[in-house]
Amino acid sequence: AFSSGSSVFIYGVQVVHQLDHAAKQRELSEPTPEKGKRIEELATVTRRWDPIAKNIPTLIARLRSLATLHTEAASVNQDVHRMAKEQEYVADLAATYGAMLEEVAQSLAQNVETVKRNTTSLRERLDALATKISRLSQQTCTVFPSPFHSSSQIRSWCTGRCDTGA
Repeated sequence: AFSSGSSVFIYGVQVVHQLDHAAKQRELSEPTPEKGKRIEELATVTRRWDPIAKNIPTLIARLRSLATLHTEAASVNQDVHRMAKEQEYVADLAATYGAMLEEVAQSLAQNVETVKRNTTSLRERLDALATKISRLSQQTCTVFPSPFHSSSQIRSWCTGRCDTGA
């Protein structure tokens, strides 16, 4: 606990502090030519604000009413950015699918050419076979000497028995 002497000391420090504060306030409140000039400058500035100050409540009300509009505009802006990104994505997909479609078209063209070559080869082979069959039908089988009129008859009776010339 504090002794009465220390209480007096603390009280004395507080009084001195209050006296210093009061002295500083007195210094600040005493008019000087510099302070007077500064006060005039501030008064001039505040007089210029008077017409503007009258419009501040209207300006604040207008800003509050526009806040919703600004929020909606920001939302629209975000939507536009999102749609631009989605459009980029769709354009990338279209390019990818376009490239894939080109590959499919090339593959299909190659397949058509392959089918044409195979058809031509098959046709040539069938023509050669028809020629052989025609020659065989004109020959006489040594086992069965009568002429045959169909290729199936020739194959069934002459297989392995006739000289086909092949």
